[in-house]
Amino acid sequence: MTMLREPKLISGDDVSDVAGTVFEMSRKFGQELGDLVNLNFLRQGNSDWFRELRALRMNQGKTVYDDRLDIRFLLKESGETSSPVQSAIPGYNSAWKEDGHSLRKKLNSWNHGSLEPDLNTLEDILTLMSSLAHYSALPILSNCSEQLQRILDLRNGWRPSSTMALEPQAPEVTTFVDKATEKKKRIFARPPVGAVWNGPIGERPIELNKALRDALENGVSVANEIKGGKEKVREWLRYFPQGGEVRVASDGAVMGYIKGVPILIGYFGDEPDLNPDDIRGYYLPHDYQFTGEDVIHLQTQKSLLDSAEEDAIELIRELNSRITSGAIVNVTTYGDVVVGPDDDGEVIRLMRVHKGIWFPGHLP
Repeated sequence: MTMLREPKLISGDDVSDVAGTVFEMSRKFGQELGDLVNLNFLRQGNSDWFRELRALRMNQGKTVYDDRLDIRFLLKESGETSSPVQSAIPGYNSAWKEDGHSLRKKLNSWNHGSLEPDLNTLEDILTLMSSLAHYSALPILSNCSEQLQRILDLRNGWRPSSTMALEPQAPEVTTFVDKATEKKKRIFARPPVGAVWNGPIGERPIELNKALRDALENGVSVANEIKGGKEKVREWLRYFPQGGEVRVASDGAVMGYIKGVPILIGYFGDEPDLNPDDIRGYYLPHDYQFTGEDVIHLQTQKSLLDSAEEDAIELIRELNSRITSGAIVNVTTYGDVVVGPDDDGEVIRLMRVHKGIWFPGHLP
């Protein structure tokens, strides 16, 4: 049996704390479950099971793993049709399979930087781990409970003493933290439309007139200066529906105050430094399924066509041309509709949506 190191309880809520906890808990989960799976194969007299299964997956052109204790390998095999690993997992049943699929998808998205590295994401991952550990009677179940309690403590204001020693992190964690920190900086500097504006307040004041659906400066329309004209103004009103004074920054960012908070409502021209092929932001905490004729919000079973404030039929037509019925999609905070990541980490952006043609309250 593999010697296991107890994961340290999370002591803060920054990227480094969250990433380190995900890494340590994933590794321990893989070690505990992997050792039990291996023991069950040994009891059957099959000591070469991992080598044989790895060769089979390689011949099938599927992703292969080098370590039988890798949580990614175990979760992948738990969902494979007729995988011998399923019968070797203690307590395996349909609920285990479903939660295992959810955890695998969550960890894939985490590893590709699609989930915000915060306590909410960590809580989601640990809750799924806890469920699987319960089914399989893994010792890590107590660790999950302790970590979840610590998350609650952190939210309630608990902070470690300054004398707590800092431990060096694994290179994998350091690399992830560097990338995640850089991504958070980019999002802070250029947030999604509808979110809090963190940049300098624009010096050019204009009036967004709700009644005229126009932008005025000193009482004169400036729609002819705006790329997109009055159509762009209508887009701004989607995020600043009462109208009033807005401010335009030197880079074209347009912001208005809502309840005293500066909100980015759009751009005077093209958004600066925007690569149309980039997938930006983090996944929303929602799951969606395309039915071929509609999009269903899986948590509530609500229909997009029945829920959207604006006509979303063109969106459905475009999805029909890109994906098949039954596909699960995610949406980022910037409105990117994506499928993936698949086993190779590929994520495909299908389109961009705005709050008017998506589920109310889901996008900024």
